[in-house]
Amino acid sequence: MMSNDERKKRRRWPLILVVAVIVMATLAIIWYYIPPQYDAYEWVRVDRTPRTIYRSLEPKNPYVHSRLWFEDKDLNDLNVHQEIVLSSMVLDTVLQQPGIAQLSCLKNETDKADWLRKNLKVHRLGSSGIIEIRISGSDPEALVKIVSAVRAAYVDRVTTIDREMNILCRMQLENERKALDDRIAAAKTEIQDMPEDADGLKALRSELESMEEDYRQKGALHEKLVAEAALPIRVKMINEPSWSPKRVIRWYGK
Repeated sequence: MMSNDERKKRRRWPLILVVAVIVMATLAIIWYYIPPQYDAYEWVRVDRTPRTIYRSLEPKNPYVHSRLWFEDKDLNDLNVHQEIVLSSMVLDTVLQQPGIAQLSCLKNETDKADWLRKNLKVHRLGSSGIIEIRISGSDPEALVKIVSAVRAAYVDRVTTIDREMNILCRMQLENERKALDDRIAAAKTEIQDMPEDADGLKALRSELESMEEDYRQKGALHEKLVAEAALPIRVKMINEPSWSPKRVIRWYGK
């Protein structure tokens, strides 16, 4: 005869089986109706060879501040590159590319740029100078198109900033050297017309020496900028855009 404990265990088995079937059925439904998630990503390498930034650009120049924002940004800093990827000037360019705004993950979004900004993940990979652009979702082909478009817009923007910053810095230096040239010529003429014992002659000669030194330094900086204008573009793609399945579906909160 069975003991009471054995009878209780036997009664539990049907309940255990029912619970197991319900759990498995629930998991099957979740797996079927919740689409698997994918990661699409690209890596770019940023050349961190220091580029010259002439901080004396005219601070009230609207072109500088609206398009290039030189005064408080330094492209030699990788953190700035992370900002650029998620900036409006890059994301707006991405959304203007044919077909991007109509992709399955974007077409129903009211603010598409905001959706991109929230879903794109931009990371530095250690101290290697490599930046990863990554996005997750259920449509791997759409994700690859997005990261590819973001990378292209980002590289184009950084290249444009580098080129236009170089041009603006050189123009600024040329204008300052021209103004210095006029002041140096005027100071020399004034010194020639002054007697040796005239008051202020020593101070004027000192000022002239200072202006000539400033002129030489600006000339050296201008030559450096001319040489940097011939450097290769700063950012290079180092892998083709690709996607991979995420290990855990969204239902688990990953």
